[in-house]
Amino acid sequence: MKFVKADLKESQEDFHDIYVKQLQNSIRHIKESREMEERFMILEEMLRDERAAGRREERQSILRSFLEDFGSIPPELEKKLFEKSDATVLKN
Repeated sequence: MKFVKADLKESQEDFHDIYVKQLQNSIRHIKESREMEERFMILEEMLRDERAAGRREERQSILRSFLEDFGSIPPELEKKLFEKSDATVLKN
């Protein structure tokens, strides 16, 4: 637990634990590896895209529910609002 709570300087100390030592070595390797850095950046970008898609789907769901409270949605409006992947359609 001390390793998890440690700040950057403390996290590099010797905790006399093989598992912590493996974690430290893995972290050091990741920080030194440009390939791993690139992979983490790609992963971060993918996660950001997934979150954006989730927010867009949630806006679409809320909008659909709101519009359906007033009756059926005309097909041309539904197509314009819900088949577009561009979130600006939902914002404007």
